[in-house]
Amino acid sequence: MIIKQCGKVIEKRENFVVVQIAPDIACKGCDGCAQSKKSRKITVRDQADVNIGDSVEIEIDSKDALKAGFILFMLPVIGLLAGVLTAIFFIGVSSTSFIVVSGFIGAFIPVFFIKKIFSKLSLNRKIVKNRLSNNPACNGKT
Repeated sequence: MIIKQCGKVIEKRENFVVVQIAPDIACKGCDGCAQSKKSRKITVRDQADVNIGDSVEIEIDSKDALKAGFILFMLPVIGLLAGVLTAIFFIGVSSTSFIVVSGFIGAFIPVFFIKKIFSKLSLNRKIVKNRLSNNPACNGKT
């Protein structure tokens, strides 16, 4: 399955372009997260020779989206468990407050590395130029 998003090219760098993605149509009227009203900027390899101001459709393989979701949500959980287990077994602490603090520290350490991991992760995002009419969700969004 392929996930499609619509956006407008706002910056061009060597082999990459920065695309501003409008909030998804499924998010319209939802206040579930901060992303529902804000546009996002993503960097995509320029394989379609687009120019600044072009409206484009970006395709992301759902396997890559699942991989990114796993990294985003599971690394802090793994860090939390690592912090708690380190405090209990390796440091030998029996204080509950120290174990809780160690767990929080373990959970927040991966947060600082997630952006770096995503920059190195090969998410197969492709720009599909001039296909906006094939995706009704894109019409009028960019």
